[in-house]
Amino acid sequence: MAEERAVPRRPGNVVDPTTGQPEPHVVLHAEGFLVERLPEADRVTYSFSGRCVLSGAAFQDDLASLRERIALDLQEVVFDLTRLEFVNSAFVTLVVWVVARLDERGRRLVFVGPNRQTLDLFGIVGILDTLDVRESPSA
Repeated sequence: MAEERAVPRRPGNVVDPTTGQPEPHVVLHAEGFLVERLPEADRVTYSFSGRCVLSGAAFQDDLASLRERIALDLQEVVFDLTRLEFVNSAFVTLVVWVVARLDERGRRLVFVGPNRQTLDLFGIVGILDTLDVRESPSA
């Protein structure tokens, strides 16, 4: 009998448990938090869903890999937050890092559909004025 090998949970390496095949576009999926990468001709959208309440070494590794993936994107970077329910300090750290990298290239991070709580949080952090906030992707 062939030995079953667990596939490590890493961005770009998430496996659909029903098919055993990699999930297309999923870059992070853990405990009710999902990040999908949706490339387009002139931009890359990262769609966030669920509640970002994770912590621990494995999640920090996943966020580091996600940062590396975002750093490779040369187009406009969009964070679609329309399905994001809650964020923790790890998400805030990710956004601050992305904003700094994009600023080095003379670009701004686009937030689509953030809720009031998320906007208030980034206002307190002091980077809300560096974000391009839109109600919808086409705005």
